[in-house]
Parts: sequence; C-alpha cells; structure tokens
Amino acid sequence: MKKQAIAIFVFLAIAIILTVTWKLVTFEMFEVTEISLASHPVKSGNYTVEIKYVTAGATTVDVMQVRKVHNDGKVDIVKNIEGYNDLIYSYLTGDSVLYMMIRDTGYDKSFPDTLVVKL
Repeated sequence: MKKQAIAIFVFLAIAIILTVTWKLVTFEMFEVTEISLASHPVKSGNYTVEIKYVTAGATTVDVMQVRKVHNDGKVDIVKNIEGYNDLIYSYLTGDSVLYMMIRDTGYDKSFPDTLVVKL
C-alpha cells in the first residue's frame, strides 16, 4: 500500500512538472492576431501580395502589412503602415506597384488616403 502511494505521488509530481514546463515554454505575452484584408496574385512572379491588419497587444501599435507570400511559403514584409485600420480598396498595376485606398475609422471625419507601394 505504501509503495502504491509513493508511485502515485511520483506520477503526479512528474505530471505537474511537465505541465508547468510546457506552459512556460509555450507562453506568449501578447497574442498576435492577423486579419486578411486583400490578396493579389502576381502573374509574372511566383508570389502573392497580401494585405493584412496585424494586432499584437496593448503595448504595440496595430499596423497594416503589405506582404509578399512566395509559393514556397516564405513571407517578406514589404511595408508596415501605421495609423490606418480600414482598407477601402486595393489593386495592382503591372506586377510592381500596389495602390491602396485606406483610412482610420477611429475618427469621425477621417478622409481616405491613397498609398502607393512599390513591390
């Protein structure tokens, strides 16, 4: 009976140590949320241009990101855009210039801005 109690105690202690270790290893201070706003496949390239809104917690600035997502899974961040949270529309001209009409919905009378991003 005493050996069973010791075995149960050792098992529980190991389970608790493994659980605490797993929680510490996988801990994230702020959860990053990515919202996909638009995607434009590039005809002559082997990548897609994506526009995402990225929120990363209370102590960082939320940004719009323009990214090149290659067919092999590699992601290149082309531009971070601060101060805007709404994409009205976007389009590619050729394969190297992205036009975006964006605005900030946090203010009542915010007029849209046009942004040109060279890829």
